Amino acid sequence: MPAGSLFRGYEDVLVQDLRTSVAVVRYRRERWEAATGERITAALPPGVAGGFGPELRRFTSKTGYVMLDRQLARLHRLKPDLLRAPDRPEIPLHTNGSENDIRTVVTKRKISGGTVSEAGKTARDTMLGLLKTCSKLGVSYFRFLGDRFAVPGAVPVPPLPNLVRLAKA
Repeated sequence: MPAGSLFRGYEDVLVQDLRTSVAVVRYRRERWEAATGERITAALPPGVAGGFGPELRRFTSKTGYVMLDRQLARLHRLKPDLLRAPDRPEIPLHTNGSENDIRTVVTKRKISGGTVSEAGKTARDTMLGLLKTCSKLGVSYFRFLGDRFAVPGAVPVPPLPNLVRLAKA
């Protein structure tokens, strides 16, 4: 510290990090005031910035790619729901179901070359999501669409949230 500096106590900083388990570390940073009035606060350890440790910060960084940054923001927003394994033992720890779900998307993308616009991507994802949900609930996808689009003579299909609740019961 510069000559004549006065010790002004400590500043607590909570830093979150992501490891096999969540770790919250409280760093106690020295705060000083120089004779000139300048306030000086001790630095955090290397890799710690903005209240995030190096492991967690990897998941919160901006990449510079708009679509990827949007997906990362979405993952960050959904993080509490995604990290439920300890609270929800019925959720499998493997990804076989997810890999099977996305296989349709990958195959379609390889055949068609992908979508041209964001609206096309949203429409494709919505329709494939409905297809997979209907399939898992044992509901005909085409009956579901016929009912929703009010096709004459279509068999009524209950709303999907009701079917999901019934399937969970």
